[in-house]
Amino acid sequence: MATPAPVRFAEYMKPGECAATVRWNEDRFWRNKRPDTISVSYTSRWLQPRTIDAVRSCLAAVSLTARSADLLRLGDAYLAAGQDSQADSAFATLANSVRTAATPVKAWTLYQIAATYVVATRSRFSRAVAYESELDALGVGAAYERMKAHTVVATAARMRDSASLQDQELRAAMTAWHALAGDARKDAAIDGVWIYKAMADLDVRKGDGAGAVTLLNEAHQDLTTLRPYAANLIKYLMPLYTPVGQSAPSIRATQWLNVAGKGTVHPAPGRPTLLIFGFASSGNKSYLGYAVLRRLAAQYTARGLDITLVTRTEGYYRDVLISADSEMSKIGDYYMNFLNLPVTVAIWKTDIGFRPRGDGHIQINSNPNEEAYQPQDEHTPFGHPLPCYLIDKRGTIRYVGWVRPEDEAELSHLIQEVL
Repeated sequence: MATPAPVRFAEYMKPGECAATVRWNEDRFWRNKRPDTISVSYTSRWLQPRTIDAVRSCLAAVSLTARSADLLRLGDAYLAAGQDSQADSAFATLANSVRTAATPVKAWTLYQIAATYVVATRSRFSRAVAYESELDALGVGAAYERMKAHTVVATAARMRDSASLQDQELRAAMTAWHALAGDARKDAAIDGVWIYKAMADLDVRKGDGAGAVTLLNEAHQDLTTLRPYAANLIKYLMPLYTPVGQSAPSIRATQWLNVAGKGTVHPAPGRPTLLIFGFASSGNKSYLGYAVLRRLAAQYTARGLDITLVTRTEGYYRDVLISADSEMSKIGDYYMNFLNLPVTVAIWKTDIGFRPRGDGHIQINSNPNEEAYQPQDEHTPFGHPLPCYLIDKRGTIRYVGWVRPEDEAELSHLIQEVL
């Protein structure tokens, strides 16, 4: 019996695994580098040299085929490796393979190519827009794919602080969404919600909270006849944008930490302020935001930005009911000693009682800061653990959003405007 030939590792390699090498390597690097970060976002960060080397080694060993799925992932891997000409060639081959295909096949392929160009570590917007142009030329029959492609590019543009491109892409996405008809438009109602929300976000970026609310009222009317559930989601967004352009209420605190001579009036007149609402109980869900917070503090506190984290007692700590004084001590220790956040912390001792029905559940009787600001936290449909408010020197709320990696570039840009 003949001895079987040894199986080469390369025969099991596929382009998709080469692309996945990026996440494997970067995850390991950033987890080791930052103990407060359990996952990472690569959207605005250059890859580590060893990651690029690993992807290139993988590509050198991969067994290439002409399958469409392989060509798409192959191009993705080449982009990660910084080998753009090879990526362009792979995508061009894939696009040419569907030139004579039916519109749905051609549209889906062009959408996937455009999306891959912008979700890469370093987005290639010009190439994505070129494939979007081909996609738009397909007309109404490709409305869904056009909408998805423009939405993806708009999202990437925001993450790289390109407001003009984001505006252009959102308008194109809205046009494509309105081109959908019948059940197709009903099925894409939630997509419509996100497009309207992104357009309202642009108004907020310009400081036009009233314009954002007006747009959302139009969205509510537009969506009501399609999907009542989608229309109801719009209502959750109203409190998010309403405060923009209004005077910021003063923060009340039972205990202030890390004041460092700044006093206990926050936001203070003549001093731009970034207010963040957070809870110690959010744990690792907030770690990415805390990493962003550290970077913003390192960049802007020396230039005059006051960063204040607003929190309160919840009546329990790590799922154990404890006294308010004990909880305040633990909250302070968590933010100041465990996380070492370089920000001022304002802790409110919440008036907490038990529900009258006698079921043992606690209820909040007094919560002045959240009542004044109505932050959209993780318990709301569009919320996040670290909602934030950027307040200018006149005490006017300039921006409402969240502290998270995908908003870091935009938030940094706006902070520079108010300094």
